[in-house]
Amino acid sequence: MHVAAVNGTHIHYRDIDPGGGRPVLVFSNSLGADFRIWDRVIDRPGDRFRIITYDKRGHGLSDGAPARWFSADFRSSKTAELSAWRNLLVRTTADGYAGTCAALRDADLTESSAKLDVPTLCICGSEDGATTPDLVRSTADLIPGARFELVEGAGHLPCIEAPDAVADLILEFTAETVDA
Repeated sequence: MHVAAVNGTHIHYRDIDPGGGRPVLVFSNSLGADFRIWDRVIDRPGDRFRIITYDKRGHGLSDGAPARWFSADFRSSKTAELSAWRNLLVRTTADGYAGTCAALRDADLTESSAKLDVPTLCICGSEDGATTPDLVRSTADLIPGARFELVEGAGHLPCIEAPDAVADLILEFTAETVDA
């Protein structure tokens, strides 16, 4: 099994090299497949070519792109933990994930957010590429009296990357609003 680190992502590939400086043919998988879709094709040329097949990002055994969910620091310093969270995501059923994405896509909570009349804390990671700080800040601005807090250095899931900071924000907020 061959895996190459490419721009911080691990890409699974196969390299069939008969030697002799042969010309190279490169095959990439289609959406929803891996490089095995080429298995019955790559045998045909024999030893005429060096053949490289690879799994695109997020396909086969190649890493996905969580870059939107976790900060660069978390991805580089907590690789084992990142792997476990990635496994959690990939074990989510496709129907469940797609259904949730559709619900989020179709939901317009602008009007109902502006009508909220409860203490509201909006927390966002500064490195969030999925729900950006500007989006969370603009949502907080819709809610009368809402407080916006940015967790520096965290991505989309500050509860994973910076649980102490998130807990401190929640405890401080509830002390000011709920316990008061």
